[in-house]
Amino acid sequence: MKIISRQVCIFFLLALASFAVQAADWSNTWVGYRWGTQFREPAITSDISKNILQIQHSGSYRYGVNFFNVDMLESGSNDPALNGGGGAQETVVVYRNTVSLSKLSGEKYGAGFIRDIGVQFGMDWNSRNDVIASRLYRPMAGPNISLDVPGYWNVGLLWQHERNHNGVTGKDVAYDNTWRLATAWDIPLGVASVPGKFRGFANYISAKGTNGFGKQTKPETLLEAFLMLDAGSVMASEKGIVFIGIGYQYWKNKYGNDSSADASGGSFSRTPQFQLEWRL
Repeated sequence: MKIISRQVCIFFLLALASFAVQAADWSNTWVGYRWGTQFREPAITSDISKNILQIQHSGSYRYGVNFFNVDMLESGSNDPALNGGGGAQETVVVYRNTVSLSKLSGEKYGAGFIRDIGVQFGMDWNSRNDVIASRLYRPMAGPNISLDVPGYWNVGLLWQHERNHNGVTGKDVAYDNTWRLATAWDIPLGVASVPGKFRGFANYISAKGTNGFGKQTKPETLLEAFLMLDAGSVMASEKGIVFIGIGYQYWKNKYGNDSSADASGGSFSRTPQFQLEWRL
């Protein structure tokens, strides 16, 4: 997989450095690689292979939890970059900061199946070098609850406002304010005496007005779920370090495009994936 850009590499290294010096009650940082051959993009009629490099960090701090993820994607040649030279490349950044009401107040919030209640702030950012030339920025905020399960399972209802770019029309796009129902989980489990985890996230985003082509958007559903096994558990010294597994992506009305009106089929993705993770 080719290097995406100097700026991304610098950003990647700075992120690693900041994680290394961050004080936390607990933290989890890992790098990963995933691959699939059935990704889809609007207006492209065939399946697309993608190689994806990933770094993810989560950790607690005085008032809550920080979460940070970077995906660097490279498509096969049938999803071309704008000026040729191979497949399109994309960088996706996700940041979330969940402020715990229990930590903020010093009193226990939550009872029964609710572990804690909080307020979440964050943003999504991406850049893609295909003909659309996406430059997404999407801040969001809203209430979040943490369910009392092994590992974690969070559910939030977030206000969001998206700004983007359409390279075909040459226009920037400001979408309507809208809401997303978001959930993420990481549950420990075992398969045939091998320890592992079931992790993933899901978003339901309501319609957000008209897109860069003047068409009405549709509600968008994105699910990614992974079953990961602890490959290093066969050696006690490496337990909890290397995970390998399979995943699945379900993405309907991708980017808000109406999948029922997309003759290419590219606005509806159902993609098996292979995933490898190395915990730092």
